[in-house]
Amino acid sequence: MWKKFQKTTLLIMGIFLFAGCNFGLLDNQGVEEVVSEKTEIQTHTITDDTPDDKTLIYDENRIVTETFGDCTVTLNKSKTLTKLDIGDMRETDPELVEKIFPDRSKALAAIKNKVNTEVSIIPSIETVNGKLKKFNDGLYAGIELAVEESTTIFPSKKQFLLDVAEKLNELASQVEGEALTHVDTAKQYIALALIYSGVSDLPFSDSIVSSANAQKNKIDGEFYLAPTGFYTWSDELEMIFKRDRLLQNYQDDEVPYENETVGRNLALSLAITSDEELEKDYDQILTLCIMSPCS
Repeated sequence: MWKKFQKTTLLIMGIFLFAGCNFGLLDNQGVEEVVSEKTEIQTHTITDDTPDDKTLIYDENRIVTETFGDCTVTLNKSKTLTKLDIGDMRETDPELVEKIFPDRSKALAAIKNKVNTEVSIIPSIETVNGKLKKFNDGLYAGIELAVEESTTIFPSKKQFLLDVAEKLNELASQVEGEALTHVDTAKQYIALALIYSGVSDLPFSDSIVSSANAQKNKIDGEFYLAPTGFYTWSDELEMIFKRDRLLQNYQDDEVPYENETVGRNLALSLAITSDEELEKDYDQILTLCIMSPCS
């Protein structure tokens, strides 16, 4: 549900609603068009720079002092063209070729004897990223935990789901037949998300809760629900990961256009868009998910 599926259905919903069909939308849903995207990987040949495409400008104030052995020399390098060459490791360091180190300290120890006044270490961008990852992970984990209870900017995900549950109950009292079946399917979906949120007192009937628990037992071992990275740091983060993965509809990827799936999502759309504040909360949560790993 965190995916923008509902937004793409709003225009279609509007057509039905303005035509006076009211909740008949839940009886008349279907697939009008399926769009597939294909991305081709393009390869690029790396070519060296040439002095011809460089414009060098003399600046008399750009003076540097360098030491070569016992000699100290003052130079103006403003019109100097410096080229960086990276040697072929198969020739310079054959013992390091295709060798993987478990961490940075082990890698530095392996090249300790190779570093001198003429050879220095240039950290790769991956090294920098690796150093920053611990900070980034901690930041993301803190945001996830804060949003669970709400902040001054973002609504609580848990409370949002409880509000959607209330709107689904209202919707169920206004429909019947196949439309009611779709609303009940949406209820089971939200009930499962609330179970993963740690909510014990669910605002649904015993049959809906029982179906949600049965579904949880069925999918708990699925690969897409297995927490990774900082989401393994605590039970609460693991819960957030599982619930948000569920709401990203990964389980629907194999059969995304089944009648039950489409009907459930339309019922959720009707519930969310029935309340302006609830729809605003939904948009804010989507914005957060786009900026964080849960996207």
